[in-house]
Amino acid sequence: MPRKLTYTVELPENVNDILSRDFWAFDGVNAAILDAVTEPMKFSSVTSVFVRRGECEVMIDLRKYSVKAPCFINIREGQILQKESVSADFEAACVFFSKRMRDSLFMMVNEANPAIRPSPVSPIPESSVGSYEELYSKIRTIQESGGKWAYHAVIYLLASFFFSTAADTFEQTQTAHRSSAERLVDKYLGAVQERFRTDRRLDSYAAELGVTAKHLSRCVKSVTGHTAGEWIERYLILEAKVLLKSTNMTVQQISDELGFSSQSFFGKYFKGAVGVSPREYRNSQ
Repeated sequence: MPRKLTYTVELPENVNDILSRDFWAFDGVNAAILDAVTEPMKFSSVTSVFVRRGECEVMIDLRKYSVKAPCFINIREGQILQKESVSADFEAACVFFSKRMRDSLFMMVNEANPAIRPSPVSPIPESSVGSYEELYSKIRTIQESGGKWAYHAVIYLLASFFFSTAADTFEQTQTAHRSSAERLVDKYLGAVQERFRTDRRLDSYAAELGVTAKHLSRCVKSVTGHTAGEWIERYLILEAKVLLKSTNMTVQQISDELGFSSQSFFGKYFKGAVGVSPREYRNSQ
């Protein structure tokens, strides 16, 4: 389905060429660009963001994160980001990776330590900031120079950097002060993100996680403030909003994509949650 870009973020003229590359580095992310983003954004590729200065609050797949420089943001393919606030001095660099490059790097990392799963937001120790600056500078240099070995150069550069600098930070972030309830909730939300279009039964998620639906509900509510069922609805509505605002899909096609039995049922469900119909939401500013 053809896409229509509804965001006012300034992109380079050769954006179509960029989307076909294995990697693309951009060093101009600032408050002015983020202020222009008013709708949720769904990422079609893995994106790494090095926050140099300032701070912001964002929602990644409906979970709020406070971002304060220096830090690293890891956004996976298919995740949805919403900006809550951004400081005037915000400055960051980012790199977008193709599925091919993501899979190659993932295989290298998991062969060594399959337990490592980078958190969405990881603080960077001051002692490592220079290393991150150097990494992003090298990726930009490889991008500018091109050449048939650019893909391999970036893959091995990233793998080397991960094990020499970033792995310890990710490991500490994902294991620090995590209760059993928090770990259970993370697994539940991960499963919901993957299957909310086709599976909305709390019992099936609880069985998969080896707990009762009652225990799962209690943990989700205590950790997040929302019930387990509300999280399924929140993911559905967020995905519907993104599809309505950033694609040319019809309301019927979106209803089918999200697994609703009819367009009418989808319309009532959406209006009950958002307060307006899907078409009214699409046409709103």
